[in-house]
Amino acid sequence: MGDAEVRRFSGAFASFLQRQTNGLFSHKITGDKWGFIINTPDIPQNVQLAWKKGKSRVDLTFYGPHVGKAGHILVPPGVSLRLADGASLKSDIFGIEVPMVDMSADFKDQMEVIDEVMVAIRQLLPLVPQTLMTAADERPASQEGSEII
Repeated sequence: MGDAEVRRFSGAFASFLQRQTNGLFSHKITGDKWGFIINTPDIPQNVQLAWKKGKSRVDLTFYGPHVGKAGHILVPPGVSLRLADGASLKSDIFGIEVPMVDMSADFKDQMEVIDEVMVAIRQLLPLVPQTLMTAADERPASQEGSEII
């Protein structure tokens, strides 16, 4: 598969996102065979949503200051969670498997895969605010503002 095929598919995916989500999701056209980064206002800095085409999965990755915050999440069925280990994995990653895409085929012929990618994106997005909630946010209201003297 050549860069031109990837760029063509990337452009079709970007157009699809613009049309089908009224601009809620976007993707910068690229020839990157690795995957497509999906942007939305719900994704803060140091969090990335990506369709990793070569791995047939959609990943929601927390890095930098957000590493270690995913450990308290009750992972929904069908979603995997890989926690940073400080060695080979430096990010916390939620992922959902999706079917393999054929970027050399016509984009319209890949709609079943695209639909599953969109379902995965919508399943992963609610994990952003849940993950970013810190231990201080989880304290019962009665403990807020109290100090130990």
